[in-house]
Amino acid sequence: MFPSVLNMLLSSSYLYKLFPKSKFFGRERMTWWGRNDIRQVDVVTGCFMLVRRKAIEQVGMMDERFFMYCEEADWCYRFKQTNWKVLFTPSADIVHVGGQSTAQKPASMLVHLRLSILKFIRKHKGRAAYMVASFLTTIFFVVRLPVLLFLSVFAPERRGESVRKMRGYVMGITKVILCSN
Repeated sequence: MFPSVLNMLLSSSYLYKLFPKSKFFGRERMTWWGRNDIRQVDVVTGCFMLVRRKAIEQVGMMDERFFMYCEEADWCYRFKQTNWKVLFTPSADIVHVGGQSTAQKPASMLVHLRLSILKFIRKHKGRAAYMVASFLTTIFFVVRLPVLLFLSVFAPERRGESVRKMRGYVMGITKVILCSN
């Protein structure tokens, strides 16, 4: 589904992992759906999309202000705003080795993902939703810092990863605060 304050809150709680069949907790990722039928959806992932030329001519190309994340959500949102349908089909087979672009710096890419979601919300949902989403994003990073600090002290084998994540999350907090003004 499209990024929203509610979807951010649910996704950040990871309750969709505990309740994968729940249409409420799994709403953003549609975890309750087996992806075995053709269905109208809000967003399809950008790794493989077929788009009608007329649709592109009507809404324009992807917004270059989005890098790596949410560009397809923004594009699909603009298609829906102009009454184009966004469909998923299980009949096409592709091989997409997920995570390869983010494997080198997973913490900073998670920060980038969260900031792109904020950019989408600011562009399409307005200032009030953006401020709430910025607050939730800051909380997302802040509540993870004590756990990472604990791991860096008491789990030496995870120290390097924990310190990298802490740096990334502090960077995320800083960017959210600076961009919210």
